[in-house]
Amino acid sequence: MAEMLVTLLVVLMLLAGCTLVAIIATTAFGRMLPRLEQALGLSMLLMGVLLYLVFPGTGALYVVGLVALSHAIAGGLIWYRKKVFGR
Repeated sequence: MAEMLVTLLVVLMLLAGCTLVAIIATTAFGRMLPRLEQALGLSMLLMGVLLYLVFPGTGALYVVGLVALSHAIAGGLIWYRKKVFGR
């Protein structure tokens, strides 16, 4: 039971860290690229390649899931911030 809780906590911390990096990278790329989708796509590509190189033993499915989920959260938060506070 304790191992499962520790594993869940580690996965949530990894997701939160990747989401924070996704928000920062997307915001930075958004200053250079005209659309949010382009910035999210470039950020997803770079983070996916980096995570796949850093953790080679995991497998592509875990990396794709982590990148997709973290960028979905980041995209939603960026969209909500623009909707509420404007540009």
